[in-house]
Amino acid sequence: MKKMALISMLAVITLVFFVGVGLAADQVSITGTVDEDNQLVGEDGNTYKIAETENGMTVMNMVGEKVEVRGTVIEQAEGPREIMVESFKIIKP
Repeated sequence: MKKMALISMLAVITLVFFVGVGLAADQVSITGTVDEDNQLVGEDGNTYKIAETENGMTVMNMVGEKVEVRGTVIEQAEGPREIMVESFKIIKP
């Protein structure tokens, strides 16, 4: 019983965290190329780690492709920024 209560509490805390992050950050559009390290290298030279969401995993598999990604950027204490991909499209040359 205690284990179930703990799991439920952790699920609620996780949900509140992600909802809070989504509300706190604005949606952005970034155009860039997906590199071999599963990162988005923007046309402005900034590098973004791609979050492991359903859409993010799809974008990660587009190595070498130029894409326009729409999502929320999360600033990291260390390392590259991370983008939570909401939508994307391939940019044809």
